[in-house]
Amino acid sequence: MLNIRINRNLIQALGIAIGSAALYFLLNHLTGNRPGMYWGTFFDHSIPFTPWAIFGYALGYVFVFVPFFLLADELLLKKIFLGFILCTILALLIFLVFPSRLPRHGIPTQENFFYWSIALIYVTDRPVAAIPSLLALHAFFASWCVFAFYRKIGIALFVASFLFAVSAVALREQVVLSIALSFAIATLIFFYLIRPLIKNKNTAKIHETNALIFALWKKIAILYGGIILVGFILFFVGVRFLPVLPEN
Repeated sequence: MLNIRINRNLIQALGIAIGSAALYFLLNHLTGNRPGMYWGTFFDHSIPFTPWAIFGYALGYVFVFVPFFLLADELLLKKIFLGFILCTILALLIFLVFPSRLPRHGIPTQENFFYWSIALIYVTDRPVAAIPSLLALHAFFASWCVFAFYRKIGIALFVASFLFAVSAVALREQVVLSIALSFAIATLIFFYLIRPLIKNKNTAKIHETNALIFALWKKIAILYGGIILVGFILFFVGVRFLPVLPEN
């Protein structure tokens, strides 16, 4: 059931991942020099800047694929696809109307993989960022969709989503308020769009066999490992960016 193959589900997941990233990149770089309000709180300042949190942050690019790895009902997947699109549209609209500015650390060197990875993020993501976080929205929405059918896997995804969220704050890519707002919006979209469909279908929870769980984590590990591997390759072949200076 979880064999890796190019199919419609994977194409939908890739479409969401690539399409939302491209739209955000375009809007971020077209409007990224605007003034914005800093929404940081005591909680943000209590989390130290942590370069190795890049490994947790990389999880953010995986979540959107998980519902399409696990679920098979076509109508349900169409609704989930629509839910991801709605998450993206809301995040980008709020970004355009209420930009948020994130103070950025300067990157002292790009000869260290952790700092190089942060430089890559900072170069591609201007300090005027989206609140709520687009990646966090996708992570929490995906977690809800999976949790509705697979309790254990869903809980693990929520834990991974919060690990990503803390990593984003530790890299100064997001603030705690943005994460909380992302969770709230993802929850509302799930209960508005997906939950009624599940109740109408009277769908029972699916038994989580060890084989199913192993196959899923293997697939996630391949995807996550591929993301990290691409980063390592770019780093070791000598890709470097312009100096990244501190920004307030």
